[in-house]
Amino acid sequence: MLSFKERVFSTPDGIHIAAKEYQSEGVESDLAVNILCLHGWLDNANSFDPLLNHLVSHKQPSDVSYHIISVDFPGHGLSSHRHPQAAYLFYRYVHEIRYILSCLPWHKCTLIGHSMGAGVATLVASIMPERISGLVCIEGLGPFTRGPENAVQFLKEYCETAYTATQKRPRAYASKEEAAIARATGNASMPLSVPAATLLVERGTLAVEGGGFIWAHDPRLRLPWPIHWPEDAILAFLRRITCPVLVLMGDTSKFIANIKDFNLQARVDAVQDCQVTFVPGGHHPHLDESPEECADVIARWIATKNISSSQRPTREVAAKKSMKWYKL
Repeated sequence: MLSFKERVFSTPDGIHIAAKEYQSEGVESDLAVNILCLHGWLDNANSFDPLLNHLVSHKQPSDVSYHIISVDFPGHGLSSHRHPQAAYLFYRYVHEIRYILSCLPWHKCTLIGHSMGAGVATLVASIMPERISGLVCIEGLGPFTRGPENAVQFLKEYCETAYTATQKRPRAYASKEEAAIARATGNASMPLSVPAATLLVERGTLAVEGGGFIWAHDPRLRLPWPIHWPEDAILAFLRRITCPVLVLMGDTSKFIANIKDFNLQARVDAVQDCQVTFVPGGHHPHLDESPEECADVIARWIATKNISSSQRPTREVAAKKSMKWYKL
């Protein structure tokens, strides 16, 4: 098991972003593959532990070393909740990840994002192409969108529920085991095994006075998003990405298929250099069913694309588009 140390990034507006950090011993940052991991909605930095354990111990490339940081997005895990007057809008996450990168001594890094984190990572790669050497998206490629016919309903639902979200008394679980079972079975489109859910519970719950545990995440995260970008805007972001992109999809996942306005093929076509690989599992293959397989694909992709952090920032754009689909 990897030995992580805790780290906190404090933004100028008072948000404390918790993170887990791993660095290969005796290796300078310029000689390592730098990786920033961004988790999914209601998850936390622990969600990448199984994947990273296999990735760091992978045999190919044999001489690679890593400097890895996995963050808890604001409102998740050990990070601060936003001010009551500050909403959890997507662009704020992008702004905060950009700030974290400005605090790190990395010339370039690879972003690994899952679901919501894949959406954030995609936008970061599009606005900071000179800092991103590779992009790995697990079960996602850009933010999720909704058609204009749903705009009125989403804004209405947000306005009707925004003030009441924090007034409900959070449910307390008698034990972390009970919380893990609830998390594992609580969402039919994103089922988890209990061991996988337990990893999230360890970083995602708080002990309460009198006994029991409650979720640490901000209850406002469950509010409907009031505004969605149109699909054309997402495609414009994707066209700005200059680094190689790897998309990992669970072969039994129904999550993306259930999002009416999410056109994965069109998004893949918008990226200059994109490989799509299906791995065993559902919406959390890196955490649950196939972390070893995910690590194998990522390690070989890093080796094939010669991704490293020693490359100085560049704005050169690849002349030839490459898009490949694979299934393990």
